Amino acid sequence: SLTGVCGQTYSGGLFGGYSFVMSKEEIEAFPSVTVVLSGVTLMIPPRLYLTTDNTGYTSLGMSDNGNDTSGTILGDTVMRGFQVVFDRRNDRVGFGPASHCRSYDE
Repeated sequence: SLTGVCGQTYSGGLFGGYSFVMSKEEIEAFPSVTVVLSGVTLMIPPRLYLTTDNTGYTSLGMSDNGNDTSGTILGDTVMRGFQVVFDRRNDRVGFGPASHCRSYDE
Protein backbone atom coordinates (compact mmCIF):
# COMPACT_ATOMS: atom_id res chain seq x y z
CA SER A 1 0.00 0.00 0.00
CA LEU A 2 1.36 3.41 -0.94
CA THR A 3 1.08 6.06 1.77
CA GLY A 4 -0.85 9.08 0.55
CA VAL A 5 -2.31 7.20 -2.44
CA CYS A 6 -3.97 3.96 -1.39
CA GLY A 7 -7.11 4.55 0.65
CA GLN A 8 -7.17 8.24 -0.30
CA THR A 9 -9.33 10.12 -2.74
CA TYR A 10 -7.42 11.75 -5.60
CA SER A 11 -8.06 15.20 -4.16
CA GLY A 12 -7.25 14.11 -0.59
CA GLY A 13 -3.93 12.38 -1.19
CA LEU A 14 -0.50 13.21 -2.56
CA PHE A 15 -1.99 14.09 -5.95
CA GLY A 16 -4.27 16.62 -4.27
CA GLY A 17 -1.32 18.47 -2.74
CA TYR A 18 -1.43 16.90 0.72
CA SER A 19 1.69 15.84 2.65
CA PHE A 20 2.18 12.73 4.78
CA VAL A 21 4.77 11.49 7.27
CA MET A 22 6.59 8.62 5.51
CA SER A 23 9.49 6.39 6.43
CA LYS A 24 12.35 5.77 4.02
CA GLU A 25 10.85 2.32 3.35
CA GLU A 26 7.45 3.82 2.49
CA ILE A 27 9.10 6.24 0.04
CA GLU A 28 11.12 3.41 -1.54
CA ALA A 29 7.86 1.47 -2.11
CA PHE A 30 6.83 3.98 -4.79
CA PRO A 31 7.73 3.12 -8.38
CA SER A 32 10.29 4.95 -10.48
CA VAL A 33 8.78 7.32 -13.03
CA THR A 34 9.91 6.91 -16.62
CA VAL A 35 10.17 10.03 -18.76
CA VAL A 36 11.03 9.75 -22.46
CA LEU A 37 12.48 12.89 -24.03
CA SER A 38 13.30 12.77 -27.73
CA GLY A 39 13.74 9.00 -27.55
CA VAL A 40 15.97 9.09 -24.45
CA THR A 41 14.62 7.39 -21.34
CA LEU A 42 15.16 9.03 -17.96
CA MET A 43 14.34 6.95 -14.87
CA ILE A 44 13.32 9.08 -11.88
CA PRO A 45 13.38 7.18 -8.57
CA PRO A 46 10.87 8.09 -5.86
CA ARG A 47 13.55 9.74 -3.70
CA LEU A 48 13.73 12.45 -6.40
CA TYR A 49 10.02 13.09 -6.97
CA LEU A 50 8.86 12.77 -3.35
CA THR A 51 10.22 15.59 -1.21
CA THR A 52 10.44 15.59 2.57
CA ASP A 53 10.52 18.90 4.42
CA ASN A 54 12.32 19.67 7.67
CA THR A 55 9.23 18.74 9.72
CA GLY A 56 9.18 15.19 8.29
CA TYR A 57 6.23 15.59 5.92
CA THR A 58 6.59 14.17 2.41
CA SER A 59 4.81 15.56 -0.63
CA LEU A 60 4.76 15.00 -4.36
CA GLY A 61 7.40 17.13 -6.05
CA MET A 62 5.81 17.11 -9.51
CA SER A 63 2.48 17.89 -11.11
CA ASP A 64 0.81 17.78 -14.47
CA ASN A 65 0.58 20.78 -16.79
CA GLY A 66 -3.21 20.59 -16.95
CA ASN A 67 -4.32 21.20 -20.52
CA ASP A 68 -0.99 22.71 -21.58
CA THR A 69 0.70 20.22 -23.91
CA SER A 70 3.44 22.57 -25.11
CA GLY A 71 6.18 21.06 -22.96
CA THR A 72 7.36 19.39 -19.82
CA ILE A 73 8.97 20.95 -16.77
CA LEU A 74 11.44 18.86 -14.81
CA GLY A 75 12.25 21.01 -11.80
CA ASP A 76 14.87 21.00 -9.11
CA THR A 77 13.32 18.01 -7.33
CA VAL A 78 14.26 15.85 -10.32
CA MET A 79 17.47 17.62 -11.34
CA ARG A 80 19.08 17.28 -7.90
CA GLY A 81 19.86 13.63 -8.66
CA PHE A 82 21.52 14.32 -12.00
CA GLN A 83 24.28 16.38 -13.51
CA VAL A 84 22.26 18.47 -15.98
CA VAL A 85 23.84 20.22 -18.96
CA PHE A 86 21.89 22.83 -20.90
CA ASP A 87 23.16 23.12 -24.48
CA ARG A 88 21.39 26.25 -25.67
CA ARG A 89 23.31 26.42 -28.94
CA ASN A 90 21.99 23.02 -30.04
CA ASP A 91 18.66 23.31 -28.17
CA ARG A 92 19.10 20.20 -26.02
CA VAL A 93 19.54 19.05 -22.43
CA GLY A 94 21.73 16.24 -21.15
CA PHE A 95 21.29 14.20 -17.96
CA GLY A 96 24.00 12.18 -16.24
CA PRO A 97 24.32 10.66 -12.77
CA ALA A 98 25.35 13.18 -10.12
CA SER A 99 28.36 11.67 -8.39
CA HIS A 100 29.81 14.84 -6.86
CA CYS A 101 26.91 15.62 -4.51
CA ARG A 102 25.90 14.09 -1.22
CA SER A 103 23.58 11.15 -1.58
CA TYR A 104 19.86 11.85 -1.54
CA ASP A 105 19.38 8.35 -0.16
CA GLU A 106 20.37 9.65 3.29
